Parts: sequence; structure tokens; C-alpha cells
Amino acid sequence: MSNCYAMQKKYPEAIAAIKEVQGSNAGTPRILGGLAFVYAASGDRDKALKIVERLKPVAEANAEIAVRLGQVFIVLGDMDSAFEWLEKAYQRRAPLLRTLKADFFYDSVRSDPRFKDLLRRMGLPL
Repeated sequence: MSNCYAMQKKYPEAIAAIKEVQGSNAGTPRILGGLAFVYAASGDRDKALKIVERLKPVAEANAEIAVRLGQVFIVLGDMDSAFEWLEKAYQRRAPLLRTLKADFFYDSVRSDPRFKDLLRRMGLPL
């Protein structure tokens, strides 16, 4: 549900939805990654980066979280960091990368040569 709100730029609703789901899952990397993304998209760079710092050690071993950090950095406009994390996810064969061609998270980087290179290496059409 939070992704739907985020796509509609209804960030307070997205944050509320994530916090509602948190409950006993509070602090799990997946939930925190979603929260970091919404904070970044809403313009709250500081909150997003605080969560990113907590998730970096986890993302070194968890491909799904590495993808999410790539997405957060895309929204923050830090393309070098974004592609660094997407590359780490690629090296770990993250299943979430299969959505590169269709996922709205990547709309702003589709013309970046690094994105095209990633698609090519994954065997996806450009």
C-alpha cells in the first residue's frame, strides 16, 4: 500500500502505512528500506540518510536491501551511490532487479548509460 501512496506522491499517507505495518516488524531492514525511500521521495533527506546509514551493513549481505538503497539514492539524486548499490545487488543476483524495465523507481535513470549497461548485462532488452 505504501508504494501506491508513494507513486501518487501522498507521502504522509505512505509513511503512516509503513508505520502501521511496522508494529512487531519495527526495525526490520525491509520496512526501514521502504521508510527511507518514502522519506527521500518526500524531501526529508536527513531522515532518509539516517536510515540508509543503519541499513548499509545489512545491504552488504542482503541483495534486496542493496536494491532498496539504490532506489533511495536515485530519489536523493546521488547517482554514483545509486549505481554502486545496484551493482552490488546485481553481483548478488538480486531477484528484485528483474523489474528494472518496468518499475517506476527507475524512471529517472533510464537514460543513464550505467542503467543501460546493467540491463544489457542482465540480458534485458534496452
